[in-house]
Amino acid sequence: MLEIRIVCTHDALKFAADLMRLLDAEQYSVRISHGRQTGNQLAQGRDEKNAVLLIWSADARSQTYMQDWARAIAPARLIELARGPGAPRLDHHAPVIDFSSWRGERGSRAWNTLSERLRLVERALNPPKAPPTQAIAAMGMASIAAVAGAFMVRMNTPDAPPLENNALVLVDEESAMGGALEAVEPPSVGDWVAPLQRLRYAPLRTPAAAPLPQDIAALELPELRDATLLERLNSLNPLRLMARNE
Repeated sequence: MLEIRIVCTHDALKFAADLMRLLDAEQYSVRISHGRQTGNQLAQGRDEKNAVLLIWSADARSQTYMQDWARAIAPARLIELARGPGAPRLDHHAPVIDFSSWRGERGSRAWNTLSERLRLVERALNPPKAPPTQAIAAMGMASIAAVAGAFMVRMNTPDAPPLENNALVLVDEESAMGGALEAVEPPSVGDWVAPLQRLRYAPLRTPAAAPLPQDIAALELPELRDATLLERLNSLNPLRLMARNE
C-alpha cells in the first residue's frame, strides 16, 4: 500500500490528524511532519518512495520550509491541499485541491479528488509489471508442442477397415477375434413416398334412405307420457268413442 507523508504547520495539525485517521481507514500508511523541524527531514523525504501531502494553511504560506518542500519533491509525488485562498502556484505542478469547506466527511468533491490523485501517485511509483519473457517463451513452446503432437497423432491414425461385399470387417489382429458387421443402408425417400401416391381409395357406399310415409299425420305415435286425469275423463266420453268408431 502507498505510504503518505503529510507536511504542515502547527495551525493545520488538527486538520492533518483528521486526514490521517480517514486515510488509515483506507489502508494507507500515513505519518505527519509539522513545524520547522520538517526542514531537517527534507533531504530524506526527497529520496523516499512515497506521496507527500502538503497542506497550505494560513500560516504555511509564509513559511520557507513549506516552499522548500514544494520545490524539492517531484511533481509526480506531490499533492497540495489548500485550507484557504492564497495558496502558491508552482510551475509544472498539479492544481491545488481546495479543502477550505471540508468538514471531515467522505464522498465530498474534495475527498474524491484527493483519492483519485493518490491513485495516480501510486500508479506512477508502482507501475504494473510486464509479463516475464520466460513465461511468454514457455507458452510459445507449449503451443508448438501441442500442434506437433496433434500432427503426429493424425499421421499415425490407421485407415478405416475395408468393406467386403457391403459388410464392414472388424478384426483384432492380436487376438484374431472379430467378424463381419453387416451394414444395412436405410431406404431412401423415394422408396416409400412413391407407393403412397399410387394408392386409391373407393368412396364409401351409404345405404339408400328409407321412403317416408305419405301421410305422416296418420301415423300413430306412441305415447311418450302418462295421460292426465282430464284426458282420461275425455277418453270416456261416449260421443268421442262413437266418433272414433265411425
